[in-house]
Amino acid sequence: MIRTDPDSPTAEAPADHRAVVLAAAREVFAERGYRRTAVEAVASRAGVATAAVTALFGDKAGLFTALVRHSGRAAGLLEPDLGFGERDRAARVARTYLLMWESSVRRAELEPVYRVALGDPEASALFCRCFAGVLNRQLTDAIDRRVPGPGGRDMRAALFGAHLSGIAIARYLTRVEPLATAPLSDVIAWITPTLNYYLRGLPGEHCGAAGEHGRDGAQTAGS
Repeated sequence: MIRTDPDSPTAEAPADHRAVVLAAAREVFAERGYRRTAVEAVASRAGVATAAVTALFGDKAGLFTALVRHSGRAAGLLEPDLGFGERDRAARVARTYLLMWESSVRRAELEPVYRVALGDPEASALFCRCFAGVLNRQLTDAIDRRVPGPGGRDMRAALFGAHLSGIAIARYLTRVEPLATAPLSDVIAWITPTLNYYLRGLPGEHCGAAGEHGRDGAQTAGS
């Protein structure tokens, strides 16, 4: 339980209690959502002065950004390399990412910030800047430069990330059945061909145009 006594030692040495403030922020953001959360409420929950929170994180946007980064690092989502250099990279990345959600400890870090981000456009933009930046850099480097298609590598990176995030949201947050209770190995097997398509295209597509072939290939990969 976060201490709420403003006269506690926490209020006297806020720089040494960054984790306490972030834990309080997770609670308050989860309870109130982004729009209705105030820095003052987080400071009260943490048992520190409001000035201490602003000194550490700036405004509410800075506090939420710090919380997203903290949660991502704790869950392993902001690791420098999620396995994009591996030969079976699509399946490997899918397994690595979804295993984070399978872990109750890691899910406890990720779920609150995901829910807050899904409920508010400003929070969503902050969330995407934190997570998407890391993932898109790795994804873009992993995508075969020869694969054609509208939007090029950036579009394929965005589609890969959106597909994988959507699976996680449906499976772990909104609990869409039968996806929510399907064996993880089955889920990975089902989505890997489409993820591979985003990264590599279809066999022979490197020499083709980005028109009807690409659209037909997307249907084939997702079927």
